[in-house]
Amino acid sequence: ENGTKGWSIEKDINLVTQVVRDFTVPNNSNDIRVIVSMTDNSGNTSTNADKPFILSIDKDNPVTEVRFTPNDSGDDPVYTGFFKENRIMTVTVTERNFDPALVNLISTCDEASYTVPKTFDGGTQVVIDGIQYYRYTMTHEFKNDGDYTFEMNVTDKATNRTDDNMISYGSDKQKEVAKVFTIDKTMPVLEVSVDGERGDIYGNTEYFRGDVTVTVTINEHNFDEIAGDRYEAVFRMLHPQTGEISTVAVPARSSFTRNGDVTVCEYVFSAAAGAMTVFESLEVTDKAGNTTVEEPGNTFVPDETQ
Repeated sequence: ENGTKGWSIEKDINLVTQVVRDFTVPNNSNDIRVIVSMTDNSGNTSTNADKPFILSIDKDNPVTEVRFTPNDSGDDPVYTGFFKENRIMTVTVTERNFDPALVNLISTCDEASYTVPKTFDGGTQVVIDGIQYYRYTMTHEFKNDGDYTFEMNVTDKATNRTDDNMISYGSDKQKEVAKVFTIDKTMPVLEVSVDGERGDIYGNTEYFRGDVTVTVTINEHNFDEIAGDRYEAVFRMLHPQTGEISTVAVPARSSFTRNGDVTVCEYVFSAAAGAMTVFESLEVTDKAGNTTVEEPGNTFVPDETQ
C-alpha cells in the first residue's frame, strides 16, 4: 500500500526515525507470505522479498468423526450395547494443522485405564469450500471381553479444540454404544449339583432319604439375574415304579442370588412327593446373546419311606 496514510511516524526533529502501521490479515489459510518494501525520500529501497514473513491463520476446530463396526445397537435384540464379536473403531480428523500428539483418546476397560494407540496415517489432501485440508485416519480393534467406555478430544496447532460433545459418532443410538459398550464372546459356564442324604444307586438312578436340593450355578458376567428370562430348566417328573409321567409338579425355582460373576438358584424336591426326577435340559443366554445348552441327565428319587 503506497503513501503514508495510516502510518504512525516518529521523528527526531526533522529526521524520520520510525514508521509503524498495523495491518489486519483476514485469511483463514496456511503459508501466508507478508512482503514489505519501502523507499525513503532519497530513493533508498528496502524489502524482505527474499525472506518473507510467513504465518498461518487457522480459525477452524478439527472436524472429527468416530465410527464403529459393527455400529448398531449390539448383537442382542433386547440388551443395548452388548457385542459377541470384536469392534473396530475408525477415527477421522479433517484439519490443516494436525498434530497426533494433541489428540486425547480416553478409554477404560472394566473401570481400569485402557490404552488406544494413536496410529494416524500421514493424511490425504481434501479441498473444502476452496480451502485445502488434510484428512487423517486411524483404526483400533477392541478384541478382549470387557466393559468399555470411550471419549476423545482433539486440539490443533492453533489451539482450536474439538471436545467430545462436538464429535460426530453417527446417530444418537450409535453414539450411545460408542461411549459405553460391552464385548462378551464367552459362553455361560453351568454347573449342577444334587445334594441330600444319599442312599443307594440303581443303574443311573440315585435314591435319597429325604428331600433333595438341586443347585444350579451360572458363571457369567453378563447374566441378567433380575429379569431371569434368559434361563430355562426342564425337569421330567416320573412315577418311580412305572416310569410313567407323574402328576407331581416341578418345585418352584428359588430367587437368583449373585456374588460377582456367579449366580446361583435352587430347587427343593420333596421326599413326600416321592417322584422320580430327570433333569433333562438347562439353557442360559447372556446379554450378548451367547447361549449355553446342557443336558445334565441327573436322575434321582427323594424317598421318605422307611
